Amino acid sequence: MKKGLALLLTLVFSTSVWAALPPQPERCPALDLIKQGDFVTIQKSSDGTYGALMLTKFDTKEMWGFIIAEIPAVSTQDAAAKAKAALNSLTWLSGPDYFSSGNIWACVYSVEAGYPVLALTPLPAQARSAHDTSTWLLH
Repeated sequence: MKKGLALLLTLVFSTSVWAALPPQPERCPALDLIKQGDFVTIQKSSDGTYGALMLTKFDTKEMWGFIIAEIPAVSTQDAAAKAKAALNSLTWLSGPDYFSSGNIWACVYSVEAGYPVLALTPLPAQARSAHDTSTWLLH
């Protein structure tokens, strides 16, 4: 999981580091609300695994991208089912933590299946839709 999380963070941090420090979120998205949420997109990554994305404010003031990455699956439907099932074991690990290299706040979660799981804010300016956000986060 550490390798996958490092790769995901590297991809996330490819945005400009020259922007002003975004305001710190008061808290990470609540587990119960994440578990009740719906994924807005499931996308195949370049390594053949899938990523699932929720895009919402949950119980906070900020818009969050909640991502489950590196889901081994045979189809988008299989990945969606695995992502939704993984939420049953969702636990919060840390955050919100600031990553200056990406000028972003992240909350780190874990699931029993071992997939890398993050909630990120603010989302990049170029990500104006779920498709744009998933492209930015998952590739």
